[in-house]
Amino acid sequence: MKQRNNMKRIQMTTIGLMTALSSFAAGSGSSPDEGWITFLAVLYIVGAVLQIILFFKVWGMTNDVDSLKRRIVDNTRGADLQRQCRRLAVMGDKAQIRELMLDLFFEELEAEYEKSHYTTYNLQELKKRSLGAYKNRLRSNLSSIGEPVPEDIKNLQTFDDYLSLISIN
Repeated sequence: MKQRNNMKRIQMTTIGLMTALSSFAAGSGSSPDEGWITFLAVLYIVGAVLQIILFFKVWGMTNDVDSLKRRIVDNTRGADLQRQCRRLAVMGDKAQIRELMLDLFFEELEAEYEKSHYTTYNLQELKKRSLGAYKNRLRSNLSSIGEPVPEDIKNLQTFDDYLSLISIN
């Protein structure tokens, strides 16, 4: 129903514009060519504006593709780490599994930072956010191999604590 109403609006707008433009093109000037020149000039201006709008729409879509690609790569990275952890578990290498789990923890934090640092507002909101969910996931992962969470990570409470550890300019 809504689509039908939109189509009616588009049809009525088109009919109204065509009527107005054809009478405008017929000319109020001294020669018939002036009306067509004005009509074509308006048409070109409208086309140029629409091309500019299309440019920014396509630009926005490329950002969407980048975020989708990042999300897919992050998912495959997590699957690769799980596969490596299972392989190392069979081999009995707990130290290497621990390192991979810590890597995953830090990659999750860095991924959140990457998503949020584009604007100052988002970065300030991120700095206030708690690391509780990330630390709980790490605690659960490490407890599955009988390892404790490192004390330095236990002391981190917010993203600000993590981001202020070191700053490289």
